[in-house]
Amino acid sequence: MRIHIIVNNHPDIDEAVYQRAVVGLEIGEYNKAKQDFESLLRKYPDFLPAFYGHAQACEAIGLKRQASIDRYRAAMLENDAMNGKLKRRKIVAAANIATTKSVIAEATKKFETGNSDYYNDKTRGKVQDEKASATMRKNFVLSPYASNELVRKDSRRFLPIVEKFNQRSGMKLTMTNNDIALSEQLSSIHFADIERIDKELGKGVSNERKAVLLTAKAINYIILQNPDSAIAELDNAAMNTGENDELRKIIRFEYGTALSKRMEIRLSKGENSDSKEIERIKENWAECESDTELGLYATFNLGNLCYNTGNYKEAVLHYDRITQKDKNFADAHFNKALAKIKDGDFDLESIKNDLSAAGELGIYQAYSILKKLLDAESKSRKN
Repeated sequence: MRIHIIVNNHPDIDEAVYQRAVVGLEIGEYNKAKQDFESLLRKYPDFLPAFYGHAQACEAIGLKRQASIDRYRAAMLENDAMNGKLKRRKIVAAANIATTKSVIAEATKKFETGNSDYYNDKTRGKVQDEKASATMRKNFVLSPYASNELVRKDSRRFLPIVEKFNQRSGMKLTMTNNDIALSEQLSSIHFADIERIDKELGKGVSNERKAVLLTAKAINYIILQNPDSAIAELDNAAMNTGENDELRKIIRFEYGTALSKRMEIRLSKGENSDSKEIERIKENWAECESDTELGLYATFNLGNLCYNTGNYKEAVLHYDRITQKDKNFADAHFNKALAKIKDGDFDLESIKNDLSAAGELGIYQAYSILKKLLDAESKSRKN
């Protein structure tokens, strides 16, 4: 595998070691993944994704006691961080956890094109990142799927309001922003679920049951990238909720998601954004902001909406409200830093603090951008 060659030639690139460990988990090379996570933990003993990855590898090879120890240690670290007992890693030290994904991409590209001299021409540790990847964290959605990205475990994603809906609808949803692309086989499962729902609706059900089923049907349509059908089902569901406030909030959240998906599809086709549509999205997610469970995710999505429409200062305000309520919300720290960079009117120190926080909470991409900022700052001082 190309990633092995990159690590062998540049063992000091921690990002490459981490990527190889993750790939090892995915393809079943658990012993090798275990070794890579151990090397990272020797250098970064509070790097939570490595703890969870090591636990997963240990469990797969039968070391259940060690897996339990890893998860316990990680939980204690998270608890210390939440209570302010864990000192924040110095910014410069934090930046050294990785160079960047783009370093790996560049090295891989040169290897693929036959330029193996690349590894002989460069002194180890001298590879510098020129274009740090800065892909913002995506919207949170209700989905039964999530990618295998090893970000810190987050109990907030398992929401009682969603669990109640799962029990009533027969779905297995969780709150995630690491949604995956559907294969043809997975798509067929959702079409079958829509048929199941239609059969039950055809038998005659109470209004509240009808609202639950129509909402579940709408979520299937959102997952299948059919927002127009989802919106039609949600319209119908909203008329049947009665006094069920929790269901009404889920419908509102999903309405914002469906409208947002529709806007994304239209923009991808070269169409202009519709200001009225944007206001409808804002209205639905804003309705959920006061909810103790859905509120932070609705606020995050509103921040992303502002970010994607160029309103960076307003986006920062949304992300800021989240981190004031929950300082461990890594995605908000990360996107807040990107919005500040895009806006260009925020002090560098606050951006570095946000990136450092995001990195410590498991978004290792933050260190790539942080390193680039530190390098740029160092060059400007020399000049």
